[in-house]
Amino acid sequence: VLASLVAGVVGLILSLVLFRRVVRPLGGMMTMAERIAAGEYAARADVASPDEIGRLADSLNRMAGALQTLERLRKDLVANVAHELRTPLANLQGYLEAMRDGVTPVSAETIGSLHEEVIRLVRLVEALHELSLFDARLPRLRLEAVDLGALVRRLVGAGLLDRPGLR
Repeated sequence: VLASLVAGVVGLILSLVLFRRVVRPLGGMMTMAERIAAGEYAARADVASPDEIGRLADSLNRMAGALQTLERLRKDLVANVAHELRTPLANLQGYLEAMRDGVTPVSAETIGSLHEEVIRLVRLVEALHELSLFDARLPRLRLEAVDLGALVRRLVGAGLLDRPGLR
């Protein structure tokens, strides 16, 4: 009976140690991950042990920092793009309204100025499109001249044109 009581107490102590060293830090990291998933990138795990749990907490903290930096950069980019688009659009709108209302005469110089603003907008939109392609990591088409005769000879030599339905 005494041995069973001692084993029970030792088991209880080991359970408490396990809870304090493993389960509680993992619960904190789970809460942190949920906060990050909700957009709270400033959340950090408070685990400073040298074991795997500590390394996991450190990795989560570095990930949260990287996400926080990316979110800040994204917000800055959106603000800069909005500003860069707003300026030429405001110029276009102002000049067109002034010409419509007869305040500014329609002249070659005014049309040229408006055309420059449109070209500026087109360049900005093209740059944004290039950025979206880069972000999506879409392969870019590379056009080059192809000798069709040589290509057909290679395909015939490889037996790729001998399949049913390709004739």
